[in-house]
Amino acid sequence: MPALRLIGLVLVATVAASVLAGASDDSARAQSPPETIAFLRFPPDALERDVGGPGLFTIGTNGAGLRRLTPRGTRVLSYQWSPDGGSIAYVGWRGSLWTVRRDGVETQLLVGRSRLHCVGLSWSPDGTALAVVAGDPTDTRRTPARTRHLYIVPARGGSPTRLPSAHVGYSPAWSPRGDEIAYDTGAGEVVVVRIDGTDERYMGGGGGPRWSPDGTSLVFTVSRYASIAVEDANGTARHRLTDHAYNEYGEEWSPVGRKILYGRENREGIYVIDADGRHDRRITSDPPIPAVWGALGWSADGSSIAYDTDRTGNGDIYAIDADGHNRVQVTGTSDVDVDPSWAPR
Repeated sequence: MPALRLIGLVLVATVAASVLAGASDDSARAQSPPETIAFLRFPPDALERDVGGPGLFTIGTNGAGLRRLTPRGTRVLSYQWSPDGGSIAYVGWRGSLWTVRRDGVETQLLVGRSRLHCVGLSWSPDGTALAVVAGDPTDTRRTPARTRHLYIVPARGGSPTRLPSAHVGYSPAWSPRGDEIAYDTGAGEVVVVRIDGTDERYMGGGGGPRWSPDGTSLVFTVSRYASIAVEDANGTARHRLTDHAYNEYGEEWSPVGRKILYGRENREGIYVIDADGRHDRRITSDPPIPAVWGALGWSADGSSIAYDTDRTGNGDIYAIDADGHNRVQVTGTSDVDVDPSWAPR
């Protein structure tokens, strides 16, 4: 075969292989199975009128496969994926505690509202129990808001165990190491306690604690413009990450590494910052909805985030790469969708 013809064939084959490889990569990305995001959905204008919803739903990250997990008319106060992603625990509007399988087929009542009035929950890392903030409905000495305690509830059903902690707020957080639970007092302080109720220690001012993936640190909201701070779990090395003249909220620790996701009000967008306060950068200018529910959630591998925003006039869920590329609108209705949470793998 002539040399020139041989070289030409090699070049054509190389280019063709390159094109096919590129097409294969694009095709693989387009055809990769969608992951699942859970979220809460209100009817239109429900937030302003305080009527109806929210119901608990799941949807694929490609916007397909919408599924309602709670019956129509059910109102959900808070929820969280189980560590294995097989089910979701949620608190009903009147304080009952439930679990539901991710396919919506099987629902189990763990604690009825006549027994405890639950307001917040957190799974143990092994998925066998939940830490629950709840008031005792039989205690008429003071308002339920001032008589909340921390309970541990078996995930398969059984009697709750009350820890001695008192004056608990809304946000329990079970340590990834499994031995401690953090909570806020509802009066501006973060507390960490062992799961047997011993060694309770006050971490100082703050609210809504979130553990780092390795269980060594906590991030939480602090006063003055609702900025955010990080502190070691032993109560040392506190440092403020942000200090701007507007509220910051929705802080979520990356499941890998030491980065923290948060939002800024006044349509300032969504940012990610290192836990030491460096490399503060904006991911998107879309503003998260400033509501009492969460607004931001990481994917299990930390490569993407889900967030809610009113950029379209309604509350919708979006997914975007952590570097700010490849934004995808996941929901797009007249309903108000909030509190997205990526399913664990």
